[in-house]
Amino acid sequence: MIQSKTKRAPALVSASEEARVARTVLQWLNEYSTLPVDAIRYELLDEGVTGISMHIEQGAYKTRQFIDGGYRAQLSFSLWYRVQPADSGDARLKADETLNALADWVCSRCNLPNLGDGCTAVRLETQRRAAIRNAWDNGDEDHAIQIKLTYEVLKPN
Repeated sequence: MIQSKTKRAPALVSASEEARVARTVLQWLNEYSTLPVDAIRYELLDEGVTGISMHIEQGAYKTRQFIDGGYRAQLSFSLWYRVQPADSGDARLKADETLNALADWVCSRCNLPNLGDGCTAVRLETQRRAAIRNAWDNGDEDHAIQIKLTYEVLKPN
């Protein structure tokens, strides 16, 4: 008899853990020294106003379970940069360059966020480089980049 292998959906981490990790990453992102805006916001871009926001792409989920109860998890998020470039190709390129530079800072090995007790950032990786995602009737354009955070949660002894 042939058995089919069914792939189980990955287990989500708790909503409170996801929120804590997302909040910590957002605070850490706002430490970027050459941020072109006052602050990166969470899931909100105002119409007609230049800004950057962080969006969770999918819920954080476990990728590996350890025998001691700890686990490895991933959180995918994107950074959206809203600009009004008019017809300037240079302004569009600068928006992408800004996001790519921010992603390079984010993904540098010596610059991982401190996620708190028992939770350690392992790596950050750019999943997709910056590109235009939306163009609006009022002239706004949204450029975005996607990043994946891998972290480990260690269970206390």
